[in-house]
Amino acid sequence: MARILIADDDWDTRDILSRKFNAWNHTVMMASNAADAVTLACAEIPDLIILDSRMNLSANEDVDDCAGLQVAKCLKARAETSSIPIIALTGHLLVKDLRRLMVSAGCVAFVEKPIMPITGYQEFRKIVEEVLAKRQA
Repeated sequence: MARILIADDDWDTRDILSRKFNAWNHTVMMASNAADAVTLACAEIPDLIILDSRMNLSANEDVDDCAGLQVAKCLKARAETSSIPIIALTGHLLVKDLRRLMVSAGCVAFVEKPIMPITGYQEFRKIVEEVLAKRQA
């Protein structure tokens, strides 16, 4: 059982992923913006972070195309959170460029939204379990 932080500004995405992770016997924490994601990650030190590449910087700010990138860089720069694996999640149109940027910021995997029912979630679970297994090795 892993502790997983889902950082995404879309309520539906957080809800669906939370239900999936709970069904897979993981504990879930959720953040709806970049500032809360950093705060929660530092306070709780999750085993894995699922990070939307594009989200609100804070509760009072608009969506920022680079917020996820900023979160990843911030967490990888901090001693207490640098070893937490991050899976980037995006529905962004410029996927190739974003994938390169998120990986260069320290993300270990990249998943495109929307995740399709059944086969998409099976593949997503496989990625999550592989990342968690590497962390525990």
